[in-house]
Amino acid sequence: MSNDGRLGWALGLVSVVGFPGACAIVCGIAMIIGGLMQRRKNPVARRTGRNAALFGASLVLSTAAFFAIMGIGIALENAGSDVEPFFNAFGPFVFAPLGIWMIIVGPLVAFIMGIVGLTVPVSREKAARILAKHAGVR
Repeated sequence: MSNDGRLGWALGLVSVVGFPGACAIVCGIAMIIGGLMQRRKNPVARRTGRNAALFGASLVLSTAAFFAIMGIGIALENAGSDVEPFFNAFGPFVFAPLGIWMIIVGPLVAFIMGIVGLTVPVSREKAARILAKHAGVR
């Protein structure tokens, strides 16, 4: 596993932490660190690690956005501002997708990719396709 960059994806198994917000943040940070650790290895490991790091970053940023928007709304509500119409109008379009991603989809995908990262090595053919596809991209 150390030569093909699957470590970042394997760290997706951290998604079994349990608490939804902590699960996404801890799993995302582990995937970012594990993915970026692959930068100094071969090109296939670099690409695989970068993809894992980007997915981890999306987990962390979406969770941070969810809690930031919720915190701002609670702070404004406690300050006496009338933000209820805003959150009633846009809540289903902001909170529902972010909440579903943070609680269900993101950790589930990270868990599944963690299992795949541990069990399925990158074959020579797949490595050749990755290298040929991204030959000019650094």
